[in-house]
Amino acid sequence: YTSTANAPGHWFNRAGGTTNWGNQSYIFSEFNTQSLSFQVGQYPGLCKLGDAFTIKQALVYTPENGVAVQALFEFRIQIGQEISMALTPIQQEKYASFISDLSGGVLYFTQTLEAVQVYDLNGQVLLTAKKSRYLNVSTLRTGIYLVTAKGQTIKVRIP
Repeated sequence: YTSTANAPGHWFNRAGGTTNWGNQSYIFSEFNTQSLSFQVGQYPGLCKLGDAFTIKQALVYTPENGVAVQALFEFRIQIGQEISMALTPIQQEKYASFISDLSGGVLYFTQTLEAVQVYDLNGQVLLTAKKSRYLNVSTLRTGIYLVTAKGQTIKVRIP
């Protein structure tokens, strides 16, 4: 199968079918053969908040014995909201989230939360809080993180 993104990788249309890069290409998935990880991203300006996509990518490996093995990877992607420290103070009504503010290296919540987790983009838990109205995030490096609480996951950019 011919790659349509950085090889081995593909662009996908709204229905999840492979396509070439352009105004019908919504999502891409590229496999990094060195780190054995995928990078998933989007075409600028096409995806909207709440859009959901399911894409599949297969890798075929043929060892020395000649028997091919296929690994199928399925990604379920939902376009969520992004909150940036540059937008503080964050208004709860505008973002409809559990985060009320992000300033001075501290993430403030709209109420006391039972449990909060901060993940990196590889899915590793970096910080947790229990029964708290805030979380110190000053130890995190500049980047994008996923914050989960109350059954919601929000992408947060820390400059």
